[in-house]
Amino acid sequence: MTDVDRAATARAFDLVALDLDGTLLDKSGELAEGVQDAVQAASEQGLVVSIVSGRGRLPLLSYLSELGLTTPYVASGGAYIAYPANGHVIRRMEFAWEEVVALADLGRAMRASLFFESPEWMMFERAAGSTDWSTGARRFKLPVVDDVVRSAPSSPSKVSIVGESEVLARIERLARQQLPALTRAYTSARCIDFYPAGANKGSGLTLLAEHLGLELRRTAVVGDYYNDLSMFEVAGLAVAMGNAPADVQAAADLVAPSHDQGGAAWALQQVLQMTAAELLEEACARGLWAPVAAPNQTSQQGE
Repeated sequence: MTDVDRAATARAFDLVALDLDGTLLDKSGELAEGVQDAVQAASEQGLVVSIVSGRGRLPLLSYLSELGLTTPYVASGGAYIAYPANGHVIRRMEFAWEEVVALADLGRAMRASLFFESPEWMMFERAAGSTDWSTGARRFKLPVVDDVVRSAPSSPSKVSIVGESEVLARIERLARQQLPALTRAYTSARCIDFYPAGANKGSGLTLLAEHLGLELRRTAVVGDYYNDLSMFEVAGLAVAMGNAPADVQAAADLVAPSHDQGGAAWALQQVLQMTAAELLEEACARGLWAPVAAPNQTSQQGE
């Protein structure tokens, strides 16, 4: 086998970045069937596996332990990157305090609930007059406070505003006008996340790959929602879950089965099996790359 043959048949990717909710987790919030075995198989074959999630550090740690991952993870939508074992921090981004106050004022003015999260703490403020604790607040047993701004011990890395979709649309329009530098991303129909300027999953993945000495073109990503699109834009291969919205699927290179149908395990298998030659063929088919004739070659077409 020549060096060219070896290069063509070599595995196409060195790093795979996996979203958590709606991708690795099923509807009950547990690791979907086949995920643990697929992650273990990928790791054993030398693929670097990393979780890239909108969740903060605290709710991620148990899943990282369950999956046996020791590579750095990206949390808080790209605002926090660290190693799970020794806690070494690669990136930590926080809001300016005036941004925190402005976001809280926006949410309260629209009678929406507020969720503040940092790598060390989380807390939830119900909308005035609301009896809804939200699914997330119940699941994570969040401290529920009367005033998250006064109760927060430090500036958060993520602020989530929870409410009806019409309310969130108005909040997003106002935030775009008043706080244009902040990153905004819908994580469900009833929740919009805000992150410090420059923080998103794509920038987090870019920094992670750079830290590990890996090329983004040899990185595959798997996700299911709009906050994953920034990853899709920078990776060599983007896989959308079958449960993703149609426009998220349209932005991907491949579409996997849904999270409740083994989609994440299927995606990992595709990433492991795809060779450099197959990736190049796919890129040519999509018009992303075209072979160029060597300088000493002359085309005979049209003569």
